[in-house]
Amino acid sequence: MSDCRSERSRQRKPECGLESVYRRCKIARYGIAPEALIAGNGGVTLRIRLRPGASRDAVLGRGVLAEGEHAVLAAVSAPPEDGKANAALIRLLAKVWHLPKTSITIAGGATSRTKLLHVAGPPEPLMAQLGAWLDSLPEA
Repeated sequence: MSDCRSERSRQRKPECGLESVYRRCKIARYGIAPEALIAGNGGVTLRIRLRPGASRDAVLGRGVLAEGEHAVLAAVSAPPEDGKANAALIRLLAKVWHLPKTSITIAGGATSRTKLLHVAGPPEPLMAQLGAWLDSLPEA
């Protein structure tokens, strides 16, 4: 069941309109647009492309993934095992955004390099704060 041709995914195929990539169907199921930052569900959802095992923890910039989706590019020094890289990413972003770590959760892609993060809080101020931060990032 790893592609759109599986029985369960066939039901979502008209919704996402894509042919053979299950991951895209999964993103369509979450209701995530190609933009990196989306408001809704009691907060904001952000797409991150993570590079675990890097030499330092840093937000590298923003870019477009091979699938045509926009994402924030980040690197953490923690290894990708037992959720260590995910925890390091949440610590990094909480520090950069001056938000509590408990307000940031992984909504999708816990074992993938491309992650969907949910930042809990009122969507309007978060969109303004994170949108300004996103615009200040360099294109990578």
